[in-house]
Amino acid sequence: MQTFKFYKLTLLTLFFVGSWFFDVSAQAEAGKFSLKEAISYGLDNHNSIQKSEMEIIKTKQRVNEALAAYLPQLNGSVGFTDNLVLPTSILPGAIFGQPGQDVSVQFGTQFNLNAVFDASQLIYNQTLITSLKALKEANSVVQLNKQKVQEQVANDIAAAYYAAQLSTIQKGIIDANLLKLDSLLIIVKSQLVNGFAKKIDYNRLQVTHTNLKSDLQNIELGYQMQLTVLKYFMSYPLDSAIVLTTDIAKDIENDSNLINSRDIISIDLKMLQAQRRLTEINIDQVNAGYFPTLSFNFRYGYQAQQNEINFFNKDANWFAFSSIGLNLQVPIFDGLNKKYKVDQLKIQLKQSSIDEDNLSEALKMQLINAQSKVALNKINVEQQKNNIAMADEIYETTRIQFREGFTPMTDLLNAETAVREAQTNYLRALAQVKLAELEVIKVSGNISSISK
Repeated sequence: MQTFKFYKLTLLTLFFVGSWFFDVSAQAEAGKFSLKEAISYGLDNHNSIQKSEMEIIKTKQRVNEALAAYLPQLNGSVGFTDNLVLPTSILPGAIFGQPGQDVSVQFGTQFNLNAVFDASQLIYNQTLITSLKALKEANSVVQLNKQKVQEQVANDIAAAYYAAQLSTIQKGIIDANLLKLDSLLIIVKSQLVNGFAKKIDYNRLQVTHTNLKSDLQNIELGYQMQLTVLKYFMSYPLDSAIVLTTDIAKDIENDSNLINSRDIISIDLKMLQAQRRLTEINIDQVNAGYFPTLSFNFRYGYQAQQNEINFFNKDANWFAFSSIGLNLQVPIFDGLNKKYKVDQLKIQLKQSSIDEDNLSEALKMQLINAQSKVALNKINVEQQKNNIAMADEIYETTRIQFREGFTPMTDLLNAETAVREAQTNYLRALAQVKLAELEVIKVSGNISSISK
């Protein structure tokens, strides 16, 4: 029995330890993001996207509100009247045997009570029909606005992600340079002790080493700040750790098809087109005011008229009344009000068409320029890679010659400076490629190329 209890306890312990380990591992994995995963997370959690989704729901409710006008309208009412002074009517005296005289007579009862049920149904109203079309088109506008917000969020996340990754690459380069200097400092210190090097040469290397360490600290600080900006754009908890897994240096060739594309699916252009369609519908809506409207109504009620408040007494008299009717309203003349409204909307329509043409041409120009930037900077990246290789080769040759005493420290420091300049130029070219790619994506509207 004791053996069974021990066995059971062991299994439970292993279960909880395993569960804890799995949970910790899952949390660690949860903090790792490729570029696409970061964008996907931001699109799922960003507040501005959630707000735009609420706007879509609100627009749908406006459509439902417009549809409500086509449903039966039902109302009930109860009214009580106390006629403090009965109204007086003048009747011919002949009725009362007094020909040639007017006789004043009061009609009615002091207390009146009525209960009425009214029902109406709109049969035809062209203005409302057209306004419903306008609301449906407005729904497409808010859908486009949501896409625009998504594009901006994705663009912000990508830019912040690239900036952080560039800092990572720069940090790796400086780490490698520090290792080289550490090795060189050991050699020069040994030469200094043995009288084969000058103190000033050793000090120069120390200064360079200190400057690199300072640069490294600044880059690490900037990297943490860039991660905070990235988490903000992702709506990721600012106090949680995050690890970036996409290597932008290796990923630089992925957008080649996009760079050669001439397709433009800009949300801004789509929104202008939707606004133009809304203007066309508004013209139809104003013109719909020339059409007649037709509605049906029904009324049924009970009424009691007495001089005492005993409406619910068994002797009280209640009288039913009912009516049905059709109402036709025909517009005849409005002082040309609708005509002038239509004239203004037609001018607005022409202006919208001009705006579309201008934006379309501007987007084409921006796309061509951005694609040219990508192509040129990709060439520059390859050139800077070659420059780094050549600068490294020169540095190694100079370092060997310095160690053997054939080259002064000045040449070695110049070679080291040339390496760092080539590395800096490489990073600058790499950044320009990614920024130009983002510009192409933003202009063409192909945000899905980096978000899916």
